[in-house]
Amino acid sequence: MDRARWSPHFGAEPLLGVGHVTVSFPCALPAPRGALRQLRHDACFCPSSGRSLVRCRVRRRASALRRRALGEAGDVGVELSRISPLALGGIVASFAAGVALLSRQRRPNKGQPTLEENLLVKPLKGSCLGAEVSGVDLQEPLPAQMASRLRRALSEHGLLVCRGQQLRYSGVLNAAALFGVPVKPSGQPAAVSLYKVQDRDPTLRGADFWHSDNSYNPTPGGPTALYALKVPRDARGEPLGDTLFSDAAAAVSDLPGDLRRQIQGLEATHNVAHNGGSPLPEYVSGECEVPPDAVHPVLRRNPLSGEESLFVAPAYVRNIVGLQQEQSDGLLTQLFEHLLQPKYRFTHRWAEGDFIVWDNGRLIHKATTVKMPAGAERVMLRVQTSGTMLNTASP
Repeated sequence: MDRARWSPHFGAEPLLGVGHVTVSFPCALPAPRGALRQLRHDACFCPSSGRSLVRCRVRRRASALRRRALGEAGDVGVELSRISPLALGGIVASFAAGVALLSRQRRPNKGQPTLEENLLVKPLKGSCLGAEVSGVDLQEPLPAQMASRLRRALSEHGLLVCRGQQLRYSGVLNAAALFGVPVKPSGQPAAVSLYKVQDRDPTLRGADFWHSDNSYNPTPGGPTALYALKVPRDARGEPLGDTLFSDAAAAVSDLPGDLRRQIQGLEATHNVAHNGGSPLPEYVSGECEVPPDAVHPVLRRNPLSGEESLFVAPAYVRNIVGLQQEQSDGLLTQLFEHLLQPKYRFTHRWAEGDFIVWDNGRLIHKATTVKMPAGAERVMLRVQTSGTMLNTASP
């Protein structure tokens, strides 16, 4: 029996005496059963066989991805009797239009930006550090290329600010994991920690001093992520609870030559109990045991960027190894004064939905929540990552 086979591109080899037509589709399509039923009893005559029955088998083929997106695709067999050639042409044309529509949905039109093209990274105005990131929804999984680009941006700018995010716990965790391996803080049940500040104890603690997260550990902390759930405001509507940053890499770049030579090769001791020179009551009373010191170079090579940073800060640095305490104190005072100059600093003013991540190997920072008035409440989600850095060039 002569046949005409319709290709996936719906071209035909028209031959007289069509007795069997096979229509093959390149992607999963729902069978238009209603349309087929309406055409079921249309008349058809096949000159070569003299029969009035045409069998049409519609094969729906799909990749595993399309099956997940559109539902399981299978074979639909429909036996149609007495179908006219005109009606059959209408069926094929309808399927062709459907495939064309799905094809357009699958492949964006020329000129339509991709997710990567939507991503914008703009340096923060008036600051030597940081960049604002737009065109990204951190609650959704990101393509490997976009994740790699964000890591490179953090390596370049030290701080990324993503505004207007709507994140759940999982979104905050996954976004932080783009930049490092999340770790569970001591005393916390999970890697994502809820930080609620209201009517806090006025005693100054580590975060109230300039510091780098977990510098008191043998392996200092990797990038830290913070997400704002609730931000208090004053009577004028201004946000409270700013976070301050200073760029220790920029400070090294214009360190006076004599001071740089003086600190070259020196190391400093870091200890959580130091607390900016005001030991906490729990350590003074012996309630908590003072942990051993961690020792790190004063000029430290940042694992994320490879650049040198001035790796000292008032919160946890006790002294310079090998120097008398008076000499050590004098040298640290010089370094702190240089590091905390206004030209190296940035103040982040929070808004609900802000997600920020910073590189602890480059920046030091401090909280200002101790200045919040009575009744003001600030709620954040925080993720600390390990000092084992992810490759900025890797997916």
